[in-house]
Amino acid sequence: MPTPWTALTGPNEAYLLDEYERYRRDPNSVHAETRAFFAQAGPPPSGGELPATRTGPPGADGQASLVAAVGELATAIREYGHRAARLDPLGTEPA
Repeated sequence: MPTPWTALTGPNEAYLLDEYERYRRDPNSVHAETRAFFAQAGPPPSGGELPATRTGPPGADGQASLVAAVGELATAIREYGHRAARLDPLGTEPA
């Protein structure tokens, strides 16, 4: 039987696991709608524990750095993509 947790992946899952940890320590430390979600959904399938290998700040697992790299790629395409565009309809090489 699917649970509300099964639809979550990547950064969303990591964020909610962090929020669930806060909720377990002090339910009033999270937003009321988030408390309602956790009350309805119950604990995550893994038992609500974060991976034991996680020792650094959020994003140390590589997922956030991947998201940041995608953002940097999008910015580079926006800023410098015109240099690779072939705008001459006759096909002559740029100078």
